[in-house]
Amino acid sequence: GVKLDPAAKGFRIKTRITGHGHEGTYDPNQNLIHCCEWANKKHYLHVNGVERFAWDIWQNDNCAMNPVMNQGGNWAPPRAGWCPGATVDDYEFELTPYVSGDSVRLDYGIDPVPTNNTGQGTGNYVMTMDMVQYGAPNFQRDATVDAVIKPTSWEFYRRFNPMCSNPTIRIKNTGAAEMTSAEIRYGVVGGATRTHQWTGKLKFLETATVQMPFAAGDWYSGGVGDKEFFAEVTAVNGAADEYPRNNKAATIFTPAPVYGATEYIFRLKNNAIPNDVTYTLKNSAGTEIIGRSNMDINATYLDTFQLAPDCYTLEIATNEGFGLAYPLISAVGSGSASLRKIEGGKVTVVRSLPTDFGKRMIFSFAVGLPTGVPETPAEESWSEVYPNPSPGEFTVEAMGSFG
Repeated sequence: GVKLDPAAKGFRIKTRITGHGHEGTYDPNQNLIHCCEWANKKHYLHVNGVERFAWDIWQNDNCAMNPVMNQGGNWAPPRAGWCPGATVDDYEFELTPYVSGDSVRLDYGIDPVPTNNTGQGTGNYVMTMDMVQYGAPNFQRDATVDAVIKPTSWEFYRRFNPMCSNPTIRIKNTGAAEMTSAEIRYGVVGGATRTHQWTGKLKFLETATVQMPFAAGDWYSGGVGDKEFFAEVTAVNGAADEYPRNNKAATIFTPAPVYGATEYIFRLKNNAIPNDVTYTLKNSAGTEIIGRSNMDINATYLDTFQLAPDCYTLEIATNEGFGLAYPLISAVGSGSASLRKIEGGKVTVVRSLPTDFGKRMIFSFAVGLPTGVPETPAEESWSEVYPNPSPGEFTVEAMGSFG
């Protein structure tokens, strides 16, 4: 049992668990294989003899959405509790409703080693598990901006940045009263600002991800170069926040590139996995301009389209989570993708896109927005060799000047 502080008013368990080892017999018809890095097992917490929490730490698509992408090696497949180069997730559980008296008994359990794969028993988990005892919340109405996800230059959110679409933040209720509404002021320092009304339900220490409207041109207000974005909670449940010192967060960000042409080509060479790749191009309202799926393997597709002044997001996604190319697995193939502009009868590559991106590749750019913002330079030259690896014959494509 764990002794309880008589002054404590709240209790919470925080866990961090990662699975390691490549132990056990491989069986393609069995889910629990190769413990413990590759075994998707359930974890359990009993409070005073009663099971209160059950969770898993399996990463699903998280590794294939790793902020450290294109890192080489076996980085994309899901694992138990961790991904190469990424932070380990925390799992928190509120004990307060189940705790009384002067102590509490906590018991941790996990799915057992299968009887037909006892070799799993030599795998291992690395874990921390802490119980935190809290005093009473200091305020009734108190909220904080816990994180700015878009826009930011922080590498942890690099898959979603730079961008020129709706900003996204995470808010947290740090007050005793359930938070049902919040007024959020946000914008570019020295440029456009707006106010957003959030509604929902957040108990003490719960969080919510909030996406807020912003005009595409607003991102480029306040001059050129890198900019500062801020978000601030100004009211909670229709009244003033009682502790304003934790209300605001700010980030430095680089706006998405701006191009001046009106006609563009998106070129994609598919990978070698059937029915794996899809792509879409959407405007700032989320309306799809182009999109493809069910493409032939190893085939090349060209889409030409006219773009009005706006912000656009090009997204390539793969079901298997290995991108258009994955050097460790040659069966994925060697796809490629690029955005090109057409001006004066000349085709220029404005951006060659990454191929070893795992689950999703997101590229945002603006067209014709706003007057006075310089156009982002196109790539001066590019080359591509495929297929790679080659059975002996291969194709070379190139554009630009080569010395």
